[in-house]
Amino acid sequence: MARKPVTNVPYSHIHDLQQARNALQNNIIPALDREISRLERRLPDDLTHEALTNLFDQHEHANKLFHNVNGFLHGIGYPPSAPMHHWPPGA
Repeated sequence: MARKPVTNVPYSHIHDLQQARNALQNNIIPALDREISRLERRLPDDLTHEALTNLFDQHEHANKLFHNVNGFLHGIGYPPSAPMHHWPPGA
């Protein structure tokens, strides 16, 4: 837990982490998967090795971020099935 600098009110980042996990799982990783699948069907003639390498690197990075954030949230009692965290409680 942190405190907002201006108001000094306690602030929990759990909701932000849950949103990041959901964005990675539901938007970012699937978009990268679709792009890789599209390229596997037919590689464009103008696709550079660097661009393809960058796509695979970003896919790997997104998966690592997802697994790290998901593992952390699961470890503190917020698996994907848990409701979104709100702070202060009841807000």
